[in-house]
Amino acid sequence: TTYSLETFREQIAAQAERARAYSVNFRTAERFGLVEVKDVPVVFWFERAEAQEKAL
Repeated sequence: TTYSLETFREQIAAQAERARAYSVNFRTAERFGLVEVKDVPVVFWFERAEAQEKAL
């Protein structure tokens, strides 16, 4: 499957909730503090690199 960049970003952002919904192992790991989900924007490496380059 080929996604647009924004659709791929949305799919990555949805992974934690998907794991919570379907994976007992994920929920258990989260409950025991082995996994911590952070609500942060998905920023790809090349986007960070471009931003750093523009800042120079």
